[in-house]
Amino acid sequence: DCALVKRQLIASRSVHMDRYMVHIQDYLDATSRKACALYEQLWKELSRRPGTPEQYEAFQEATEKLLAELRAIEDEDVPKMKRWMAVSEQFRWPLDDAVFSAVYTMRRWPLRIKSALEASDKQLVGEMAEFVAALKRDRDVLQFDLAQARQMIEKLFTLHDYDQAEIAAGRARQIAQLLGDCLTRSRRVAKHEHIFNIPRSDWSEIEMLVERTAPIIDVWRMAHDWVQTHPRLSDSTFDVLDLQGMQSKVVAWRQAFRITVRALRGYPLPQQLARRLELEVAVFQHQLVWVGKLMGNGVRVR
Repeated sequence: DCALVKRQLIASRSVHMDRYMVHIQDYLDATSRKACALYEQLWKELSRRPGTPEQYEAFQEATEKLLAELRAIEDEDVPKMKRWMAVSEQFRWPLDDAVFSAVYTMRRWPLRIKSALEASDKQLVGEMAEFVAALKRDRDVLQFDLAQARQMIEKLFTLHDYDQAEIAAGRARQIAQLLGDCLTRSRRVAKHEHIFNIPRSDWSEIEMLVERTAPIIDVWRMAHDWVQTHPRLSDSTFDVLDLQGMQSKVVAWRQAFRITVRALRGYPLPQQLARRLELEVAVFQHQLVWVGKLMGNGVRVR
């Protein structure tokens, strides 16, 4: 019967069309809500005000990532959405209110974001100028401190008197702290120069000074340690003397001074001090051998 077949075809067509419409509405709803969530996130990011160069870098990365995701939706999904909505209109399939609201809200966001981007850009111009000005001040202060470090290093290399160990060790600690601080700040300055696309400064001299001064800093630290410890070790009585611990310490000292002597080639005054200290430690090490014999039971009884 043709009428029955016709009714079955119409019913089947209606079922398939309803399923097709459900698919269209699901796609429109999901895509709109995804885009709205990204727009909302971007809006919040644009309302933030970075207070440091690191926050500025994070702000730039976050906004660029969100804008890239939204451009992908505009390029790939929005044309599809327009086609599906045209199909819906052509066949008079009304969208659900929630779906229509989501699509409408999504299409209103670009204008709001455009205004927010313009306002954010204006605000960031002033903040960037402050960041760059602060960066230039940091570079100037770093240059000044580096010049101070050079002067302190040159003075330290002129010290060689054994009796100056305490003063020299204190200056060596100050130099080590200053160079370490300069190295940390130079890396921060370099990072900020990269963030603001400013030509990089050359701070390689700091690492060179750290390497150059390491042996002299070590020799004065060890000299001070030796000057402070040697009298206590020499004056210790047998009943409190830790001979094994003392021997281990002396071996470590002698090895350290031997290494430092080699490292100080080209610096005669501090190298002379290191040799003297190595010799004194060697003599003391030899004395410990006799101390060990004197501490033997046979000698104690006599």
